[in-house]
Amino acid sequence: MQTENILAQLKQSEAHSVDGTKKIYAEAIRFVAEGMNRPFPEQTA
Repeated sequence: MQTENILAQLKQSEAHSVDGTKKIYAEAIRFVAEGMNRPFPEQTA
């Protein structure tokens, strides 16, 4: 699944980032992870 690849890349980037950008990566990881638990709009119709 492409979302899992994005999540893995974000986590890897976060591990190599400096303190100033860690918060940005953490927010992006949270956003992507939450999106994985939501159905796509066409699945709710």
